[in-house]
Amino acid sequence: MPDIIEEVVEEDFLEGICEFPAIVNNKPSQVIIANPFMTIDDLIQSVFVKGEDGAVKEVQYGLPVDGKIVGFRKDLMAFQELETSFGDRGVLLSSPANPTTLMTVAEWTDKYGTDPFPLLFAGRVWWKNMGGGVQKVRQATAKEVTYLKLGRGGVTF
Repeated sequence: MPDIIEEVVEEDFLEGICEFPAIVNNKPSQVIIANPFMTIDDLIQSVFVKGEDGAVKEVQYGLPVDGKIVGFRKDLMAFQELETSFGDRGVLLSSPANPTTLMTVAEWTDKYGTDPFPLLFAGRVWWKNMGGGVQKVRQATAKEVTYLKLGRGGVTF
């Protein structure tokens, strides 16, 4: 009977899993606003819009824009109201490393060195411009895709 030689090969079980650079991993995946009557939209005062002529102008948020949105202005009165009513826990952000870990804005800024709101504002504006809903489950034979509107004036789960 021949000798059986067992060979141990180190296998990289993580090979093939996408790794994202740190710059991608420092964005909040969730925002929780303590005031149940406020949304992320209520924290946007205005947008900066770049027109075809290259000029940038400030437009009140919610009004139609003609051009590309290139920036946002926070509504400082809304932030002040949250801070007055709820302290530093008026707005909480989920940690990208662990979405169940909530951080205050100050903790976020200390850890990541960024202001999380421009990204949140950009995501919200993009979502609203794309229809602001989620696709309903439909049969493969359906000819029309319908969407559920979420949030104010829409479906609440």
